This record gives sequence, C-alpha cells and structure tokens, in this order.
Amino acid sequence: MAAPVTRPHSDNPPAPATLPGWDADRQALVLSEARDLSRLGLRPRSSETPDRMAVLSALESFNRKERFFVICAALDLPALHLGPNFRRRVEMAFGVTVTDPVFVAIDYHQDWLMAALRLAHGEITEQQPNPDPTGRITGNQEDVDLLLAFCGEGTTHLVMLEAKAETGFASKQMDSKAMHLAGIFGHHGDRFRLVTPHFGLLSPKPPVRLGYTGWPAWMAPNGTPIWLQLDVPKQRRRVFRCNAAGLRQKIGGHFIITSG
Repeated sequence: MAAPVTRPHSDNPPAPATLPGWDADRQALVLSEARDLSRLGLRPRSSETPDRMAVLSALESFNRKERFFVICAALDLPALHLGPNFRRRVEMAFGVTVTDPVFVAIDYHQDWLMAALRLAHGEITEQQPNPDPTGRITGNQEDVDLLLAFCGEGTTHLVMLEAKAETGFASKQMDSKAMHLAGIFGHHGDRFRLVTPHFGLLSPKPPVRLGYTGWPAWMAPNGTPIWLQLDVPKQRRRVFRCNAAGLRQKIGGHFIITSG
C-alpha cells in the first residue's frame, strides 16, 4: 500500500462552494478579504462558507481606529487576539462557544457596524449613494467599546461590550446606545439573517440605578443586561482642579492629587 501523501499547510483559506445568488465578482471579493483575514491570523475553518466569512471580512475592512493599530504595534501583533480566560468568561456569560477566527476590535463605531452588516448582506454597494431613509448612519463617534465577532452554528455572533472602569454607567448615554443598537439590529435582534447580536456591561462592580426600560429584548434578556467583572487595580491616583483651600473648582488656580 502506498504511503499517504503529506500535503504542506497553506495559509490560504479553503475555497468554499459558490452560493446561489452570488455573482463571480462578489464571491471573488469575499474570498480575497478572507485571505486578508488569514494574514492577520484570522484564518477561517474549512467549514466556513463565503457568506459567514463575509461578516468578519466586512467588519475588519471598516476598522480604522488609531488606538487599535497603536496597541497592535506596541504588542508586535498583526491583530488583537482573545485570551483564553476572557474567552471562557464570554462563553459562560452569553452561553455561546467562541470559535476561531475571532475578530476583536476596540472603540468600533456604530456607523461602521451598520455599514459593514449591510455590505456583508448584499444590501448596499460601494462607491455610490445608498439609501438610508431612517438615518441609521449618524455621522457621530458613538461606538462599541469592545466588539467580538465569531462564527457559530448557522450564524455569526457579535458580542458588544460597554466598559466603565472609573465612572458609572449614565442612563442618558446608555439609553442613546440602546436606541441606536435597536435601530441597527431590531428589537428582537433579527434584522440581519447572518448575525446574532449580544450585549453586555463590563465594569468593576454591577451597575446601579441604571434603567433598562425601552431597551431591545436582546440587550437585556430577562430584563437586565449581562454583566462581566472588569478587574482594575486599586489605589489609582486621581487629579482634580481646586482652589487654595482644596475645594474642587474649575478655575481655582490649583490642583490636588488623591488616591483610592
């Protein structure tokens, strides 16, 4: 019997089958973007099809945040990767299995999110005006503090985490975010057929005095959002403006350092 042939490993993702309704140019674009993801360490599994990788590809293509690239440069990494402990915490909190590849982004603009999802679903095209009658593209800087995207069984999971390390969650800000995310994903999270959205809060302590009235159901399952603890070192110093007596004052000619 002839010995089995060992084939060299290739960094290129496997060529998936053509999907009905996808023209050759669009499939070629998605496969090209999948190869770009592979070079960033986000190699798709052999079971991934073009439409499932299209979401990750589109999300990655909009990621223009300077802080992301600065952190990657400082760590000598082509992209951010999910650590094993945090991966387990996400799995336990949201009841999902986090499979590679995982797209990890920080401060990801909601305008990018909306445009990426519509592009991945073939609703819009590049380099020409696209209708936006409800004004979902806002032009502001409202963002997702931490965005994780990965493929699951028949869907792409999007985990969006809002983080606070020092100050608490403000109801006005969170209500605005809930309204915008509801506009993107719908009240039940079923606006886009290829994705399942998840939302959570990340902070040292659970939020208090934060109302969830009017939030979409997928953001607050069982009436409250999912919470993950954020470990922050204690005894951090702070600096405040004050007057000569040490009382806080915007124009007091002095400042004071405290800790705790």
